[in-house]
Amino acid sequence: MQNPEPPTSRIATFLLVDDDEFSVEALREMLQDDGPVHIETATNGQLALQALASMKEVPDMLICDLFMPEMDGIDIMAQLARQHYPGAIVLVSGRNIEYLAIARLIAIRNGLNVIGVLAKPLNRDLLLEAFACGRSMVSDGQEAPGCQDEA
Repeated sequence: MQNPEPPTSRIATFLLVDDDEFSVEALREMLQDDGPVHIETATNGQLALQALASMKEVPDMLICDLFMPEMDGIDIMAQLARQHYPGAIVLVSGRNIEYLAIARLIAIRNGLNVIGVLAKPLNRDLLLEAFACGRSMVSDGQEAPGCQDEA
């Protein structure tokens, strides 16, 4: 009798949307520290929408800055809501934290799955916790402990 093949673990995918190269590289390092991942990047909303259209599957997490040139995070959220985007989203900003909270509420009310908001500089543990919450919600439809929505 042959042993069954061990299950292959799927590599997590991320789309990082931020015009700040330093932030993108810091995010990339944080995510890669937790194991193998596939990361796509975009420097503005228009490029992010193009990247999403070219991806075979919805990324495990879209991490999006709110303040960018050309098309900012708020505009991206509006486009994603119109497209009924099903993926997990984390909003980030180095500016006003209240603006992050308002953007989150608007996105959620428009049907988006915003699983977290993070102020820059980003905290690796909070980012990975948001990822764990997003993964648990995607995999079985239930929120993981500690992932309850506070809105």
